[in-house]
Amino acid sequence: MNEMQELARSRLWTINQEHYAQEWDLPFLLVDRDATILFTAGKLPFLYELIEHKAPQQEKHRLKTCLDGVGKDIVVYESISGLYHFVQPIYINTILAGALVVAAIRDNRDLSHHLAHLASTLNLEQDELLDEYHRLQIQNFHALEQLKKVLKVLGNLFLPIAKSDTKANQKISQLQALQKVHELFENALDLKSVLSILTSTLVEEADLLNCTVVLLDQQRKHYHCADQSLPYEQIEEVVLKHMCRVKQTLAIPNLKEDFMFRHIVFDPKNASALALPLEVAEEVKSFVVLYARVEKEFSPAQLELFREILLRAKKAIAKASQFTNVQNEAATDRLTGLQNRAYFMDAISSILKQAEVTQAATSLILLDIDNFKQLNDQYGHQKGDEALMILGKILKSNIRPQDLAARYGGEEFVVLLPETRHEEARSIAENMRMSVEQENFSGLHLTISIGLACSLNSSLHTPELLKEADKCLYSAKAAGKNCVKSCIIVDKSLGSVAVDDANELYVQK
Repeated sequence: MNEMQELARSRLWTINQEHYAQEWDLPFLLVDRDATILFTAGKLPFLYELIEHKAPQQEKHRLKTCLDGVGKDIVVYESISGLYHFVQPIYINTILAGALVVAAIRDNRDLSHHLAHLASTLNLEQDELLDEYHRLQIQNFHALEQLKKVLKVLGNLFLPIAKSDTKANQKISQLQALQKVHELFENALDLKSVLSILTSTLVEEADLLNCTVVLLDQQRKHYHCADQSLPYEQIEEVVLKHMCRVKQTLAIPNLKEDFMFRHIVFDPKNASALALPLEVAEEVKSFVVLYARVEKEFSPAQLELFREILLRAKKAIAKASQFTNVQNEAATDRLTGLQNRAYFMDAISSILKQAEVTQAATSLILLDIDNFKQLNDQYGHQKGDEALMILGKILKSNIRPQDLAARYGGEEFVVLLPETRHEEARSIAENMRMSVEQENFSGLHLTISIGLACSLNSSLHTPELLKEADKCLYSAKAAGKNCVKSCIIVDKSLGSVAVDDANELYVQK
């Protein structure tokens, strides 16, 4: 939307235009540089509709030709019908942007012969055309001169009225948008919600293709859309280097043609990008990238709105981060850094419910440190705590991103393996056992015993799955410790099948 089109939407201006159209009982048209009508006040006579139907776009072409040769004063020209048009040019920054046109003006000339010839040329009903012509009010010379003066004044008032009204409306719209986003941020406690609100608000306000928030201190990214239409990772690597160097806004009108991105393959889509720092201290800590259509330009009002939204987002992110930290502390075992038992019990119930719906396998590992009581008795509880801390790190290093490790109590630990069948779970358990066996626990040699239960269709509830894993752990202890014992549950109605040794690693039910 160009500036003329935006100004034409001014409600204050359209009220004025409608007032004068009603007062003069003539159609007042606001057109752009290409003679496209942006707003019509009053009604064009039916005479025009008849002619337009037979000669489409010819009237627009005639007006366009008039605008091509116009100066700064009012121009009077004849339409196809012979009726006069008064045209007052409108300039924005010395460039012709459009015109205010009073159309279908009938003076004291008799156009009957002209219209009769036109009817014949366009294959129109002559009587109908003439009847419509005679319905039009005749404007005398004095009225025409007055109309020219009114049109000139009104044309000169268009820019100040429309601009001030548009600016006021933009400010109101900006305040409404800020109030809305403020309320959304106030009600958002977790970081994911805050980032979703930020990206969706920016996309909505600026009509974007996508939006990315990059939080460097948290090694986190959030995309509004999870599409693959652009090589976002590569683009943001370049943006990051630039932001860290200059710490200022970066605008790229055309990513494909910009020299900074010449090494990146854009296939097949292209875009423009606007990178805005979200938090800058001695170094850039976070930034936002707005992706839009190629060569899109943002108005000063939009840029100001972006800055205000980001200012509020910065505070909301800080608040959400604090809340997340409190939540993490409440869900984390301070000694080992793993999740605590309460968090684990909530998580396993939710994961089992989801897995039961999809009939996916869920495996559960229950383990403890062998001879831990003797360690505490002989070396003291401080040494025992050190061993628990080291074990927590070993478990973290042996699980996948989707897995969940927690301290279950004392020297007992649990590891939940979603969507994991027995073979893979057994391999993970063995890796854990060997990692512990090979670890130097501050000069001590420790081992663990592991019980593994795999529910192939996740039909077991939490207590039942824990009970099966505990049975396997008991078997591991009875077998001499420092080993893995496991079982498979095909369905809760069929009970469990014990896997006696590691040679049955590939048992599948």
